[in-house]
Amino acid sequence: MNKLSKRLKIILIIDFILLLICLLGMKQNIQKAGLEPQKHIAFKVEGKSVYVSKIRAPELKNIFWQGDKLLLIDGRKVSRKEDIEFILDSHSIGDSVQFSLLREERHVNLQVKLPSYYNLYDNLTQIFVGLVFLILGLFVINKRPELLMANIWHWASVWTAVIITLTWGNYSAGVFNLGQLNRLFFFIAYAFVPTLFVHLSFVFPRYKWQHLKKLTYPLYGFSALLAIFMSITFLSASQSISVDWFHYHMNVFDLNRLYFAIAMVFGVINIFQSSINAQEESERRQIRWVVFGLAIGPPSFVFFWQMPQLMGFDSFIPEAILLQIMLIIPITFSIAIVKYHAFNIDHIFRRSTVYVFMAFFLLVVYAALVGLSVLFVGFITVESSLVTTVIAAILTPIFFEPIRRGLQKLVDKKFFRVQYNYRVAQRHFTQELNESYDKNTIVQIAIRKIDDLLQLKYSAIYIKNEISSEIELAASKNFDQFDKGLIKDIYKQAQNSNQTIFTHQNIIESGLEFEDLNIPNDNKKYTCLATPLKDPKNDVIGILILGRKKSGQKYTHEDIDLLRTVGIQLGLAIQRTVFQKQLLLKNLEAEHLNELNQLKSYFVSSVSHDLQSPLTSIRMFAELLNEKKNIPESKRSEYLEIIEGESSRLSRLISNVLDFSKIERGIKEYHFKKLNINTVLKNVVKIMDYQLSQQNFEVNENYSKNEIILNADEDALISICINLISNVIKYSADKKSIFISTEVENEDVVVKFTDEGVGISSEDQQHIFETFYRSKDENIQSSGGAGLGLTLVKHVVEAHNGKVEVESKPGQGSTFILYFPIGEIKN
Repeated sequence: MNKLSKRLKIILIIDFILLLICLLGMKQNIQKAGLEPQKHIAFKVEGKSVYVSKIRAPELKNIFWQGDKLLLIDGRKVSRKEDIEFILDSHSIGDSVQFSLLREERHVNLQVKLPSYYNLYDNLTQIFVGLVFLILGLFVINKRPELLMANIWHWASVWTAVIITLTWGNYSAGVFNLGQLNRLFFFIAYAFVPTLFVHLSFVFPRYKWQHLKKLTYPLYGFSALLAIFMSITFLSASQSISVDWFHYHMNVFDLNRLYFAIAMVFGVINIFQSSINAQEESERRQIRWVVFGLAIGPPSFVFFWQMPQLMGFDSFIPEAILLQIMLIIPITFSIAIVKYHAFNIDHIFRRSTVYVFMAFFLLVVYAALVGLSVLFVGFITVESSLVTTVIAAILTPIFFEPIRRGLQKLVDKKFFRVQYNYRVAQRHFTQELNESYDKNTIVQIAIRKIDDLLQLKYSAIYIKNEISSEIELAASKNFDQFDKGLIKDIYKQAQNSNQTIFTHQNIIESGLEFEDLNIPNDNKKYTCLATPLKDPKNDVIGILILGRKKSGQKYTHEDIDLLRTVGIQLGLAIQRTVFQKQLLLKNLEAEHLNELNQLKSYFVSSVSHDLQSPLTSIRMFAELLNEKKNIPESKRSEYLEIIEGESSRLSRLISNVLDFSKIERGIKEYHFKKLNINTVLKNVVKIMDYQLSQQNFEVNENYSKNEIILNADEDALISICINLISNVIKYSADKKSIFISTEVENEDVVVKFTDEGVGISSEDQQHIFETFYRSKDENIQSSGGAGLGLTLVKHVVEAHNGKVEVESKPGQGSTFILYFPIGEIKN
């Protein structure tokens, strides 16, 4: 901070010195004598000769004639228009200067008393515009001294003020004087401003090229050479008012003019390119402010001032008018860097674009009507012009509004990208939270929405555990967990403060209220933004932690407003799920004993058969191993395999009951991750190998050749696949075969389990996924079962945003089809 303040003081001292030089330059401009093309006499160049093309000042019409060929001024030969200004700048207002002319094949010598080159309006305009550039440059560097683009813009703005106020003024021949000193500063400014603008175009609104120095260093060196050569040649020319040396000077100066024009065009194109590639709304708003200024300022300077002079013409508009037009540049650049969010540039830009098009359209319509009247009448008369005007007045209100609306739609569609509206985003976010009743779902929605809107390197939500009161990770994306101690520190800091934003200065825009995080800032891993999640009592129940933006941009005012709302809504939504869970538990407690008795009775009656078979096998083979000492090793391995298989079967039966219990109470949780469905199915077949081989089943598998990736809970998928294969084993009588396949259909992955068992009637198909449902078919009744398996299958599939279908006919087998939304396909 001390280094920054010292550097700012040095900059202010330099600016003060330049301000004094600018004021001295204005003194020279006020004393400038000469013949201004827009007020006095306009000259034209043909070959190497200069002619009087237009006489504008009445007092000079009796002295000069249009078409006069200018030969000498004060005995010095003149071959270009700049020679006139160079020679006359060495004189003062009121001096008598000798002009030698060739008029109608005869030589004429004239004594002309020099008028003031600029009038009061010109001088005031120069002072005002120069001060605006200087003041806005100071304003930007004072507000954002830490930004590279603010520093570059400051120098570009200040040196532009130097160009405006030190434009070719009065100087005295001979000994080095104030006029010559002003010219030297003018040349320095004129050489460096285009390079500064190119440099600015590469760092605004953010640094866009890692090897930028490879371009800027040579350009600054080139600018320095231009300034040196312009200074040397001018000083050599001004010592003795040498036209020859001045021509050398003008060759360098014209090269600088050309470089200025190219640099301006390149810089504008570069900034337009930035607007196309901008990733964030804050960047796009900054750039639109600059584009608005660049669309008016530099083109006016290049096309109305620089290019005409390079081609030997006078400027197309007066210098004072051009200077006023150029004011749009420092204003828009300063707003873009410091206060781009203070005004709605989109509204200004859209309206101005539309009405410029409309003005052009009306001009074209009027011109077309005039052309048609000339075509039919043969010439323009007062009557025809009045008729044309009346027709235009009638057509304008008829077509203006429809065309304006069409143009507005076109401009919005073609020139403005779709940008997220924070209020709409907040409304949608709140709506999704209100429609969710599970804490895990709520935090996942929050993480997804925030990442979609802000494009962050990582994000995480920590929630206080209701039982242990410990802060725990609830949801995250691309998050490498912080140390538990740091998370506790952030949580305690939020508890002890009324602030809603905790972060570091280097990732948030200036002017925003926040509290410094009490964690290290030297490690980029810990550079983050945190906002507390609070319940209706204003107690902190969690923390939302966000990393830097992927674009490298800082958090904007709009971002912070959004995050404050997200913190409030997310805290309320999480607390609502807690209240709902507490209410559910209270209601469940009232029915708890009755439900337990019913479930116990049903469990004993319907599950005992399924439990008895594996228990019997386990006991029988365990007794054999215990009682018989001389069992062959092969038989011992076979018995142990049977015991292990029956134990797994028993475990799965119990897991089904427990999973169903969780589902019924609304506390079943899923842990999603990316997995290969083909690999999962192969693992399931291995798990079921014992039961399938015991029943002599023929297993056929046909998996997709592509690697199909799902975002799913692996344990849940394995559980439902085992249930489906268990049903095949249970309900297959004579034809014992199962066919398992995977394929991609539209946007889904399709998993099929096909058997040749007893089949299912159309009536039963409508109810088989209901809890505890048992078919009245004798073949199915005799196979036992608790009626939970297919209920679990349906719940798990739907929790994965999928669906389950069944195709079956009695006696012809069944096919169970699972549809899951596809995540990714790899060849």
